[in-house]
Amino acid sequence: MHEAEDASRDRARLVVTSRGFRERRAWQALKSALPESWLEGSGFRGVLLVEAAGDPLALAARVARECGEAVGHVTPILAEVETDVGAIREAAAEVARTHVGAGQSFCFRMHRRGWSLPQREAAQLEREIGGAVFAALERRHGARPAVDLEDPDVTVVAEVLGRRTAIGVVRKS
Repeated sequence: MHEAEDASRDRARLVVTSRGFRERRAWQALKSALPESWLEGSGFRGVLLVEAAGDPLALAARVARECGEAVGHVTPILAEVETDVGAIREAAAEVARTHVGAGQSFCFRMHRRGWSLPQREAAQLEREIGGAVFAALERRHGARPAVDLEDPDVTVVAEVLGRRTAIGVVRKS
């Protein structure tokens, strides 16, 4: 990921996974759909980083729509932090405050690559960060937010890529 974290740029950045680890197919689909984009490998198998002009949420929706056969999931990068529990928790809560509306259901998911934790600790960490998101939304909207782990309106996502973590949201289509 780029070190520059200037949110005022009019460039959108995405984390895109390839379907079935067919990275070359995903790369070709992305270049065809977004010829002016900049693509790079993330250093993790099947995970690509995309940068192009425009709004990150709109770009993610476009990639999902136009490259759906070649890509797994698409996460718009709305914040980027060092891979540290406190930093991820704070960034996820801030992104949720901005992108989860009152009355919308949510869940938090973390995709870890290059950050090894025992499964039990990873699940507890996901619950802890999800709890921080819940508390932030409760303060923001003045009511208990709806949690839906199966089919939420908005999923707050942390994409851990080694020492850096991208935070984004995926909306129900």
